[in-house]
Order: sequence, then C-alpha cells, then structure tokens
Amino acid sequence: LALCQEMGDQLGVAQAADTLGMTVYQQGDYAAAAASYRQALAIYREQANPFQEGNTLALLARVTLARGDSAAARALAEEALAIARRVHAPQHEVEALTVLAEVALSAGTELALGSSRAELLDEARRLASEAADLAARLGSRLDYGIARRLQGEIAAARGESFADHFLAALETFQAIDSPFERACVEARYGEALAAAGDPAAAEYRKRAGETFRKIGANGELRRLAAR
Repeated sequence: LALCQEMGDQLGVAQAADTLGMTVYQQGDYAAAAASYRQALAIYREQANPFQEGNTLALLARVTLARGDSAAARALAEEALAIARRVHAPQHEVEALTVLAEVALSAGTELALGSSRAELLDEARRLASEAADLAARLGSRLDYGIARRLQGEIAAARGESFADHFLAALETFQAIDSPFERACVEARYGEALAAAGDPAAAEYRKRAGETFRKIGANGELRRLAAR
C-alpha cells in the first residue's frame, strides 16, 4: 500500500486497500476493514471504475453488517447488486446476493415472532437460493459455500432441516482449503445443533474455536463466545 502511494499508483492503492480490508476483516478489526474499503471505494469512484466499485461496496456491506448496522449494510449491498447487474458482473452479483441474504437473515432472527420475521426469512431464503444457483453456474466454490452456509442458517431459523446445507458448505470449504470459512460453517452449524438440543453441537463449536484462535479471527471468536 505504501509503495503504491509513493509511486502515485492510485489503482494499486485501492486494490491494496481492498486486500488489507479483507485481512483485517477476518482478524475481527471491523473498523479498520471499513476504513480500508472506504479508501478503496473513493478511488474507484474518482476513477469512474464501477466494476471495482461494486465489488468493494459488497465487501463494505458485509463488514457494516458485522458492526451491527443492518440498514446501512442493506443499502450498500443493494447498490452493489445494482452496479453488478448494470455492468454485467455476475461474480460481483453473487457476492451482493449473499450479503443481502445475510442482512435479511440477521433482521429476521432478531424478531421472535410475527409476519415480519416470516417475510424476512422468506426473503433471505430466496436470496441465498439465487446466490447458490448463480455461484454454481459460475463455478465459484467460495461463494457457493457461503450461500450454502446461509441456507443452513436460514433453514434452522425457519425450523426446517438444515444439516444438508451445512455439510455441503463444509465439504466445499474443505476442498478449497479455506480455514476461515470452514470454521464459520462449523460455528453456525454448532449454533443450529445446540438450538435443536443435539449434543454434536459442542464438537463443531470446539473445532471452530480452535481454528479461529489459530488464524487470529478474533471477531468470530467473540461471536462464538457470545452464543
């Protein structure tokens, strides 16, 4: 990042800021991740680069949701989706869809009962299904795994069978060697199993915690400890 700044390579600065944002996001420093993404976003907008702008908007939406601002996260993800469809960037489209699904899931699970909860979970299910289908067509295994993990979480929230979704996500992340995403699946699967009274929950949560500690994913460790 510093080298790109010294050379006056603004595109390189933006790309390095995106990479830094992804790194500190996984480490759980959500404020630093948001600042990095906003730095990149400003450059992409200045350079009239909607392709990269849409991608960074989806990244910023995800970290904004992690910081607890679901309304702002939805607005960012909707903007990312609109740009992806306008510039015909299906890879960025699937990324925006997964964030929107997670926003709807988060909002729905905050409500204990009622029609609003059901509507939000229906929306989440539709978006996650669309994301999974598109990721499969694109051959994007990372996004496919994320979408299947979300499908598992949504099914659990709706009181439906969820194991197949989580196991498909686990298989995907094991195949592509993504410890962070695999541990996220183990953590969420453990949460769903615990809510269902399944004693296997403890083992999945234990595995997730071990991986998060090993890779320094402190944000996910905090979430795991709070559940």
